[in-house]
Amino acid sequence: MKSKYIVAIEIGSSRIKGIVASVDETASICVLAVEEVDSGECVRYGRVQNAREVAERVNEIIRRLENLSFSIISELNPSLAPGRVATVFIANGGRSLASSFAEATLQQPGEAEITLQTLERLHKEARYNLATDREVLAIAPRHYFVDNTEVKKVVGAFGTVLKGEFTIMTCSPENRRALDRVTVESQQKPVPRDYVTRLLAQTEMALTDSERQLGVVFVDFGAETTTTAVFRDGALQLACTLPMGSANITRDLCVGLSTTAPTAENIKITKGRAVAERVNINAPDAETREVINYVSARAGEIIANINNLLADAGFKASELPAGLVIAGGGARLQGFNEMLEAQTKLKVRPAAVDASIAMACPGKSADHFDVISLVKYAAAHSDLN
Repeated sequence: MKSKYIVAIEIGSSRIKGIVASVDETASICVLAVEEVDSGECVRYGRVQNAREVAERVNEIIRRLENLSFSIISELNPSLAPGRVATVFIANGGRSLASSFAEATLQQPGEAEITLQTLERLHKEARYNLATDREVLAIAPRHYFVDNTEVKKVVGAFGTVLKGEFTIMTCSPENRRALDRVTVESQQKPVPRDYVTRLLAQTEMALTDSERQLGVVFVDFGAETTTTAVFRDGALQLACTLPMGSANITRDLCVGLSTTAPTAENIKITKGRAVAERVNINAPDAETREVINYVSARAGEIIANINNLLADAGFKASELPAGLVIAGGGARLQGFNEMLEAQTKLKVRPAAVDASIAMACPGKSADHFDVISLVKYAAAHSDLN
């Protein structure tokens, strides 16, 4: 593997964030620079609302990343200076992200080897069988069967009939078109982009193989969306995004306390706490008790929606022994993880950045789980530099 540099952008409802990282010959990753700006009102529920405003913010991030990271790169390899971003990875997700079940069967003319080309044909058939006008983001295999026998490693097997069962991740076509309209530039030149399905990148880094096998729930608790995914038997079984997040709590405080959004956000961070039982809240004053009531009510509603999603899909807590892994800025809310654990009956742990990833810039890697997961996924699945 040749060494390379990866640039990725996360366009979120509250923040737009960019990252540059190096990947050496041993696949070791080092984060060189991270930059972020406020999304304002140009992104709602993870979807671009104003392409021009988002482009201005993204290109400001690109400029900052070039100034910061390439000063480091030029010291390591002077032949690369001055540098510019040649390709960017952009996260794809948002409110419309969902999954569907699909299956497909291929009949070979005789007993023959199953190759990567055979699998591509099977995937195309599964996509066709889904019969949807939504944008297909990824096809995640659940099971493969060769001549009615399940096979874990299907490439290289021989058989006549190949069958596959899949979880297909989709989003609305409008979501992809909105991203396509965001013009990304480096030094006034357009930059090609490649899309990464945010949920796949996050879960690839956050979850272990054993958790996926046993049964685990992944939750990304963001500003305006909460994405939930279920893995079992080593495969993605379900993905769905709820149009609510931690910003709903801030808006509740704005209305309830008759204050501005920045003040409400500060109150949420400093005084807010999610508690499952609000009868006898241990709080120093009446205002704090009122804040906790607002926070807990909305947090409870979000968790209830997660529970309903799991129940409607037929997943019981007993069938998910690996518990729940949570990511996203909303997970920093005091008491939320404890409330989540109490109401879902699942043990909860925070998503963590791969310990092998080094940081050559200020800040903690845990604060940048979202964009670091994009880098790790792009390094593993793409040769783009």
